[in-house]
Amino acid sequence: MPSLLDPPEAQRASRPALAPSRPLEAALLEKIEELSFLRELAEGLSRAIDYPRACEALTELVWTQLGAGRVSYLALDVTRGLLHPEATCPATIPDLAESELRSNEAPFACALDAGCPAVFVGSATPPWRAARRLAPDQPLPEGTDILITAPLTARDAPLGLVVVETRYSSLNLPEHLRLLAVAETTAALALDKARDPGRAEFLAVLRHDLNNPLHTALGYLDLLLDEIEARSLSEMRAAAEGAQGALRAVADLVATALELTTINRGVDALERRPVELAELAVAVAESLRTAASERDQQLVLACRPVRVVADPRQLRRVLANLLGNAIKYSHDGATIDVRCGPASDAAEDAHPVAGAWLEVEDDGRGLPAEARSHLFEKYARFHTETGIPGTGLGLYSSRAIVTAHGGAIEALARRDGQRGTLFRVRLPG
Repeated sequence: MPSLLDPPEAQRASRPALAPSRPLEAALLEKIEELSFLRELAEGLSRAIDYPRACEALTELVWTQLGAGRVSYLALDVTRGLLHPEATCPATIPDLAESELRSNEAPFACALDAGCPAVFVGSATPPWRAARRLAPDQPLPEGTDILITAPLTARDAPLGLVVVETRYSSLNLPEHLRLLAVAETTAALALDKARDPGRAEFLAVLRHDLNNPLHTALGYLDLLLDEIEARSLSEMRAAAEGAQGALRAVADLVATALELTTINRGVDALERRPVELAELAVAVAESLRTAASERDQQLVLACRPVRVVADPRQLRRVLANLLGNAIKYSHDGATIDVRCGPASDAAEDAHPVAGAWLEVEDDGRGLPAEARSHLFEKYARFHTETGIPGTGLGLYSSRAIVTAHGGAIEALARRDGQRGTLFRVRLPG
């Protein structure tokens, strides 16, 4: 299976063929919608700290995406043969919570056995016992109350049922069925592992099971972009590039999750070797210079040569996180300073001190002292009103990496007292 890191020609060779009878625009719009939903689902479920919150996140995401009247998740108790309502969006259902929902009775038995999203009519009132599955050739008036069910299965065992209450629309129903089918695997894996207090395995499985759709989607997007270029469909390019951005965000989210599981195993997971910190800082800055120049931002480097023993790949991740955040949260035309040098530069005496320091200083929005102390917490996010995307894991993973190296990272006010933030990393020799 080709990797996201394979050269372009290897990825191109693995591209799926686009059916010639399928209109380009329709295929593109479907993929954009699927990728966006998949990203939101993976991000929301990964962020959930326990099983109840994962159930809540699932129902809220499906409700928002489908624009349904209400979405519920019913967990299956195989031993007792019952379905238990775990979460509902947008409101709780007291009468459903008091009902005994038997998994071997209608409509649940049929819904669980369907193996894919199914449509039911006849009752839009919980507990939906009068609902009957819609036959393929059965005509249905527009606006009829219907149920769409999606069974979740993990490790060949049924977990539960997503129940969507909505109204029939010949235009929207195929889209709803398609998106629920896309969500089934990711949602099932997330809920299965969320019940386990050990999340490391879930994160690794999530990354593994997302790799295949990521590769496939990247192939489709590359193919679509080629066609857009060939046909001079400039109005479609922005949409396709937006889908690529969303897809890369999914890849970054899952990669970050996997890095955390590796780091959490301990320092022995690091592949240490001598690293020239100044050269690494310059390389990372150059890789992000285009992103900065698009906003007329200046990256100013003042790095003295200094060598540390570290894992260069993990250290690069820390630098990319710090500098990427500075670019995202600074205003257009801002100046961002990157500095590094031997620890002896900062020593109070003249005796040599082993190790190094690195600083990234911006003149962005800044944060009060009480907020800076929470920057490195898992899922911590600030300035959310700006709409800047993020997972709240970048600084958390950066601290985990630096700590695993035996170093320290902190967020400080700027030296000149102006608005902005100074991030300082100290590493042992």
